Amino acid sequence: RPTFRTGGILCTAFLAPKPNSTDPALVPLEEKPTSNWDRVRKIFTIDEFGAISPELITIYQTTFFTAFAGACYGGFVQSREAYLKFIERNQATQFVDHFEAKKKLQDCVTKNFAKGALRWSWRLAIFGGLYVTFVTVLSAYRGRPSIFDYTIGGMLSGSIYQMNMGLRGVIVGGTLGAMMGLFAGSISLTVLRITGSTMDDVHEWRYELSQKRQRHLEEAVEKSDNRNIDSSLLLHHDALLNSQQK
Repeated sequence: RPTFRTGGILCTAFLAPKPNSTDPALVPLEEKPTSNWDRVRKIFTIDEFGAISPELITIYQTTFFTAFAGACYGGFVQSREAYLKFIERNQATQFVDHFEAKKKLQDCVTKNFAKGALRWSWRLAIFGGLYVTFVTVLSAYRGRPSIFDYTIGGMLSGSIYQMNMGLRGVIVGGTLGAMMGLFAGSISLTVLRITGSTMDDVHEWRYELSQKRQRHLEEAVEKSDNRNIDSSLLLHHDALLNSQQK
């Protein structure tokens, strides 16, 4: 009987149907790959913690940096021109004293610096913001960055930037923008290949840097509040001691 029972168990194990690897009920469900538009939509989506995406932070920082660079460039160029014109036009002008001449020169230079900064900051901010937005969206849609994204992004940004100049301005702006995008894309992709990094790593690094800066700012504000509370408590304590002594 033991022999028969053991043989029956072995036969049952041998003849029992084995799990079919092709059976859909037994194959683990794999996550569906994210579609192209889902990756694009994720850029402009706020997560459950209320934080924006690293790509959107990159767009914001680039737009701010180009606005700052344009303000510096336009302000310095126009203030220099105003300085030279003021010296040229007022060589024979008689002022009350040299303080009046310096004051008028400073007013002229400051006013023209503000005009040049305003004129160039919003222009470069629009171009830089559009360029980075187009490149980021195209890279997210295709799943990986390429020189094509930079070229198309520069062409679209240049065309929109020169749209008020008519069809000729759109063509010229698109051509120059495509050339600039090709140049910038070549440098960016070459640096990424040399360093062995990806564009996602760059976005994550910028995101972590902004989060670290925000934490430091919150800690500084918290320390300042604690110091104010401590000082107010000490003043209250001193006032109580003085009242008790009296």
